[in-house]
This record gives sequence, structure tokens and C-alpha cells, in this order.
Amino acid sequence: MITLSGLPQQMKTEKWALKRELGRPVSIPMQNTRAFSATCQLAESLGSRQAVRHAWDAIELSPDMILGGSAVYIPYRIQAAFLEAAARATGIEHFGALCGSYLSYTQLDSYSRYVLAAPTLGQAFVRGTRALRYIISNCAVHVSQRGDYVCLQFDNNLKGVVGARHVDEAMPLLLADLIRRFAGREWIPEWIELPLPKWTPTGAIEDIYETEVRLGAKLPGIVLHKSLLALENPMMDQTGGLDLLRDVRDMVRRPAPASVRDMTRNTIELQLRNADATIESVAETLGMGVRTLQRQLLSESTNFQECLGEIRTARASDMLRETRLPVAQIASQLGYQETNAFRRAFRRWTGVSPNQFRKQAFAQ
Repeated sequence: MITLSGLPQQMKTEKWALKRELGRPVSIPMQNTRAFSATCQLAESLGSRQAVRHAWDAIELSPDMILGGSAVYIPYRIQAAFLEAAARATGIEHFGALCGSYLSYTQLDSYSRYVLAAPTLGQAFVRGTRALRYIISNCAVHVSQRGDYVCLQFDNNLKGVVGARHVDEAMPLLLADLIRRFAGREWIPEWIELPLPKWTPTGAIEDIYETEVRLGAKLPGIVLHKSLLALENPMMDQTGGLDLLRDVRDMVRRPAPASVRDMTRNTIELQLRNADATIESVAETLGMGVRTLQRQLLSESTNFQECLGEIRTARASDMLRETRLPVAQIASQLGYQETNAFRRAFRRWTGVSPNQFRKQAFAQ
């Protein structure tokens, strides 16, 4: 059985293991698009189609870029900016909290299945910390004791980012849904903590939380009685056996980027869905200047064109192998204005022309 004294230490151990695995920390939080997709889909139902379209336009992305294709990692700040734009477009002040009230913990895909297969609530908290790297990077979970109570906090590392408060306000509700999977649907938090000024009116958001809100905290958090940590999983016989970290790792396929090179490659893959993978657009999405991006890539013995070429090669090969799209259309989707420029680049990458590559692939 997990104890209150042992819980923070286990979570701390997981965090240090992650630091050893990833090496030099990267300051930009990156989020798996699978985790963002639930918020995207929910926003469509909470606001008018025009308001949601305005929110996408405001962040210069589209739902197809997030929901379509394979999962990639994008800066976490994109979700914050999207929620802020949606709040302004709909006139809903606490749009993030409203989203959180409708989100189900199970919408976090394989991550949530791994967490919800824990034998106790305390072990579920430990699992959530252990597997966090597979849906988001450079964030942290903290547990602290408040007398007979436990406060579970989430540090999204978005301080100063536009829209960060919406992410802060949504997180306690998502955690509450996790706790209710063990404590029952009628359970309510003892209180919620938010990093908002103490003079902020709380009436509207307390209506959403259905409990007391305490302001002035360093991080958003949810408070529960320490006895709940020992609650056994009532669905233990229905979890399907997904109880190994390897399972969630294999299903998510790849962990969050651990270097600027990896972050750049992920962002290029995202931007190519809109055929706009220039160094300017990638740097803007990452929230840094072009020169800063170039300098950080150089420190890792690479450059933007090399990253772009690697992603273009992989995507071009997949499209030639798995579709019948004309070469000109593939070139356009990869951001080339001239088909011949793509043909020359592809031959330089692979040693054969696009048509030869396709013939060889179909012959196998």
C-alpha cells in the first residue's frame, strides 16, 4: 500500500529518473497532439462554429493540422493560445475551466489507460508522473501535505504565456475526474487552488468547480483527504491488463522531444500539414526568434535545412509508397513551389527519382 510519506518520494524518484534519461533539459514544454485533440474537439461543441474558426485563425493553425495525421509534439503554449482565443471569441471568461468540466480523463488515450490500471489511487498518481513524458515534456507533478489533506499540483511551465490561466483552470477538473474513478462519481474536492491574484472574483469559477477556490497559490492544485490514497481500483478487473510502462510507450510510439533538434523536427512535421515549414514559421510556433533557433540547432551540430530535409524525405517516401498522389501534388504538400525542385531534392536524398522509388516500392 502506498503511504502519504512515500508518495512524494516515489514521484520525485520518477522525476529524477526522467532527468537522467533525457539529459540536458529543454525549456519549452511540448505536448503530444493526441492530448490536445480532446480539447480541440470539445471546443467545437462549446462554441459556435464561427467563434471556433476565429480561434484557429488567431493561432494560425487548423484542426486538420492537429487532428489529422500521426501524433507529433507541439509547443504546449499553442493550447494556451487556442483557449485564450476561444474565450475571447465566445465571450466565455473561464473557457478553460468549462472545457475541463466536460473532459474525461479517459480521453488521454493510452496514457489514461495506463494510469487507470493502477491498483490504488496513490499508485495512479505515481503512474501519472512516470508516464507523463509520453504526452508532455518539461512539466512536473507535485504532491504536498496540508494537515490531513494532500494537494496534487501540476506545473505546466507556461508562466507568462498568453492563455496559461485557462490551462491552469482546466487541470484540477481533469484530476478530479481521475480521482472519481476511485472515489466515486459523487466525490468533490476539499478545495481547489489557483495561481490567480487573491482579489480575483471566484463566484463564476466556483460554480464550475462546485467547491471552494483558494487563490494566490504558486501552482494549480486539487486537495483531497489523505485516506483516499489507499482506495483500491474498483475497475481493476476491467482494465484489460494494460499495466506496463512499455505498453503506453509502445502505443504512443515516441517520447516528447528531448532536444531542440527533436522539437524542430516535430514542428516541421506539423507545419508541413499546412505546407508552411519555413524557418520563420517553425521558430514562431516554438516561440523563439530565427537566430535563436539557428544558434541552438548549431549547438547540437545540425541546422534547420538538415532537419527539414530529413522530414521531407520521410514524408515523401511514405506518400510515394502508400498513395497514388501525383508527384506534383506531393511536392506541393511538402512546401515546394516547383515540382522539379522536389525531384532534384528527392534524388539527392535517395539516389533515385520519385517515379523510380514508387515503382520499386510497388514491385516489392
